[in-house]
Amino acid sequence: ERASKWKMSEEQINEALSYFKVSWAVGFGLITFVLACIGAFVATRILKKHFEKAGVI
Repeated sequence: ERASKWKMSEEQINEALSYFKVSWAVGFGLITFVLACIGAFVATRILKKHFEKAGVI
């Protein structure tokens, strides 16, 4: 059914799906989360520095 839906053979579908593992998705999700937290921390420090210099904080 999925072979006709995707217009691929079952062998091609199984080969493509073999590249997508749950561990890779979880790993990339964790890396994305950590980098986002680091970016937010750096941005907060920079904004705080500039707002203190401007006298807002």
